Amino acid sequence: MSTATRAVRANISWELVWTIPTPGVHLAEERAVARGNQLHRVVQSRHFATVRNAYGADGYYNGDGYVVSRGSFDEIRQFDTIEEAKLYVESLYALERH
Repeated sequence: MSTATRAVRANISWELVWTIPTPGVHLAEERAVARGNQLHRVVQSRHFATVRNAYGADGYYNGDGYVVSRGSFDEIRQFDTIEEAKLYVESLYALERH
């Protein structure tokens, strides 16, 4: 591997970024950001988790907290507050990243 290639890889950092594409839906996205002297650009991103309002069986918002989902049905967890749900996602990310 050349010195230039090693320098480029060393300037890539991974981070978890929250976005709100729709009211009530918070997306956690993992991004690889290449950092230059003054230029930063996202070189890769992937969906990590979704936090949304909990809905009852009738499809109406029932005010019973927030649901965290990832890739499959068995990965769904429910929390009382948005802060608890986001802390759970951020903790999972930290465990998986390190």
